[in-house]
Amino acid sequence: MIKDDGKSVKSRHKVNVMQQMLSEINHQMFPAGEEEELRQVRELFRLLDGRYSLGMINETLRFILSQMLLNRQKTKAEVLASMARRKGNLFTAEDAEVVYDYAIACNKRLSQIYGTETK
Repeated sequence: MIKDDGKSVKSRHKVNVMQQMLSEINHQMFPAGEEEELRQVRELFRLLDGRYSLGMINETLRFILSQMLLNRQKTKAEVLASMARRKGNLFTAEDAEVVYDYAIACNKRLSQIYGTETK
């Protein structure tokens, strides 16, 4: 394989493919981009009465969205159980359910899969 600055063409291709995949997943989570993500995190911060940092809420929202988008077969109970087992999880079961319900309500693709209205 041809070397370019110490990286092979094959390695750069793998990185590009991975970046493309992550970009597609991010687009599925937040179709309108980073502004939509920030709006949702701030809204959840308000709904959860500031009990968690914006960063914790963002990580939790992304975790739940990825579980639902990448593993369509999962039920609400399975997603919330997975969330509860997640290392470093500080969310109560009730608060995790708030994030779960909000994720479905705000994501058009998920609301089509799970049959709820989008906000």
